[in-house]
Amino acid sequence: MHVTSPKSLAPGLHSISLAPIGFHIETARISKLLLSLVCIASLSACVVVVAPPDSRSSQVEPGFTPAVSSSAEPPAVHTAADGCIGANTLPAQVASAFVEVQDAALLAQAVQPPTKGGLCQAKVYQSTAPVMIYRAWNSTNPGSRIGSWWAFEKASGRVSQYRRDYEICTQYSPLDSLTQCKLKTGSVIVVGTGQSAQCDQYLTYPTSASLQIYMPKDKANVSVNNCEDFDGEFAWKAKPGVR
Repeated sequence: MHVTSPKSLAPGLHSISLAPIGFHIETARISKLLLSLVCIASLSACVVVVAPPDSRSSQVEPGFTPAVSSSAEPPAVHTAADGCIGANTLPAQVASAFVEVQDAALLAQAVQPPTKGGLCQAKVYQSTAPVMIYRAWNSTNPGSRIGSWWAFEKASGRVSQYRRDYEICTQYSPLDSLTQCKLKTGSVIVVGTGQSAQCDQYLTYPTSASLQIYMPKDKANVSVNNCEDFDGEFAWKAKPGVR
């Protein structure tokens, strides 16, 4: 008795031969054996064909530029989705004195994660004309007079509000001195809005819309000139409605 496989079977599997079976084999056993053969034939017909690699797959489609991962890529800059607030643009009064440039390494120094201070969102600029900038600092530490953090606006108003706007914890500085300097033409700085800062377990300043200026301290010393210093003085004002 021969069972012929379908034409789709692979070569060498044309038929399956069975030895003669005596008539003493029960009908039920024969039916069971035939059913098994049908199943084997059916499974043998299930052939998975894997196509050989197409040499064209290694070719780049004209006009397509593949994305390349590189450690030199700019760091991710926090956006409004990360909790940053305010417009990440230069103030109108100084915008004409700067051009935007690319410096991923410098940007990475200024932009920090939440609660770490620094900047939340920022861009890098190079000055094309002298611009006045301001820095509030600690008079008991003369070495902090020319530092990394500056502002386009002179400090004014309530000290507590200024600390909040620029995320300046009390342990950073008493803010009892102010220096104004001219930023030299050709200086490269980072400008952006403030990141939140955790001063201690009791006080965390939230993100701020106030624009801050960052430059490495060693660059700051050679990037400013024509500086003038001011001392902070008590100027108490009565709180309205308090008797």
